[in-house]
Amino acid sequence: MPDRKRSRSLLERAYGLQTGDEALSLYRDWATSYDTDLVDPLGYVGPRRVADIVAARCRDFNAHILDVGCGTGLVGDRLAYLGYTKMDGLDFSQEMLEVARTKNVYAALINADLTQKLSIESASYDVIVSCGTFTHGHVGPEAFDELLRITHTGGIFCVSINTEIYESNGFADKLSDLEKAGQIFVESRVTIPLMTKEPVNGIIVTLEKPTTASARSFILW
Repeated sequence: MPDRKRSRSLLERAYGLQTGDEALSLYRDWATSYDTDLVDPLGYVGPRRVADIVAARCRDFNAHILDVGCGTGLVGDRLAYLGYTKMDGLDFSQEMLEVARTKNVYAALINADLTQKLSIESASYDVIVSCGTFTHGHVGPEAFDELLRITHTGGIFCVSINTEIYESNGFADKLSDLEKAGQIFVESRVTIPLMTKEPVNGIIVTLEKPTTASARSFILW
């Protein structure tokens, strides 16, 4: 039976990451037990909730989706259950990707660092989804520039950002700057519990990468 004390200790370790090497070490050790350590002991519902919000926004089951920071594939697994058929997963940890592979829901798995330029062609994806990546000790708001590059105009994002770092780590300012520049249109921000047994909440941001015409209209308005 999963040990809640161990689960909380691992979560605290994840939130305290300072370097890429520390992240690689943690997720190398954690990959095979990640799901059992989080889902039941801590009530990790974030991936399911984010996937459900994506499904409410995008009814095209053939949309090309990139699951950013896919980890062991919890979001992808839920999206596959809901009927989505064309998903890729991206993560920093090869060990986590190998666990995601066993779920058989991703067409491709990409080992990449979101703080660097991605080896992905521009305008490759219709939907960007992410849960658990924009949080303490992980990826900052600068990743949005590269994610926008690889998304089609008219494409949508649905990402969770830990509420405790949304403003302090610059996410609020980054999204505001992108919206003022007409690069995104923020459709909604909804705060939800990411865990039911720990006080961990996320701001689920749904946004669109507008076409030139819609971006111009938005700026003029």
